[in-house]
Amino acid sequence: YVLTVDANGDAGWEAAAAGGVSSDSYNNTVGGSDAGSNFSGSDATYNTLFGYRAGQDITTGDYNTTFGAHAGTDLTTGGNNVAIGAYALFVNQTHTNNVAIGTQALKNTVGNGNVAIGYDCFIGNTSGAVNCGLGYGVGAVQTTSTGNTLMGYRTGRTITTGSNNTVIGNNDDSGGCDLTTGSNNLILGYKAEPSSATVSNEITLGNTSVTKFRIPGLDGFQIDDNGTIDLPGAIDENVLAITDASSVALDPD
Repeated sequence: YVLTVDANGDAGWEAAAAGGVSSDSYNNTVGGSDAGSNFSGSDATYNTLFGYRAGQDITTGDYNTTFGAHAGTDLTTGGNNVAIGAYALFVNQTHTNNVAIGTQALKNTVGNGNVAIGYDCFIGNTSGAVNCGLGYGVGAVQTTSTGNTLMGYRTGRTITTGSNNTVIGNNDDSGGCDLTTGSNNLILGYKAEPSSATVSNEITLGNTSVTKFRIPGLDGFQIDDNGTIDLPGAIDENVLAITDASSVALDPD
């Protein structure tokens, strides 16, 4: 309703004319110059496209959601994608189930099932799949990697083809995880570095400034940087009875 005043100065409420954005008969909702301009009729369904050229090239793709200038512009038949931010998921055409939130997130990817949240997150990803990234510039040069989970400022910034890595912790240009092609690594902590850029199957906890490993719940158990192991509790050993014989084989286990 809108408030109106007539010529006599009398005020009153009147029903406002319908306005805003409406959906077509195939549940597509479009707003913005050239947004969703290449599908017609029942070719595409359940798409929500807002922004300059958002989802412009969609022909038969369904259930895509794009918000922002050039978001998902090159999508054609791909479906179930979410692109929020300028140039998010820009070049993807036929692939599905990607979530890109942030300017240029997953801009160059043509893979499936990636989740990228943050500016330039996985911007270099070309055909990698099922990667998950959260943070500014995460996995920026990654190309064909799969299955990486990266979280933090510029985390995994040098990974190119390494796969199935979990890296959590902020990095920057002066240091941090320099992993490139190594796979199946777990790297935790601020500027935590693996033993090499190509190592695989390794766990790294913390950076070189961390000099103590402790588990508070285990009665103060800790290992110092000089290799000293602190065991506040007693050491329980197994006892095995040995039968007297002229020759006895000892089993260290």
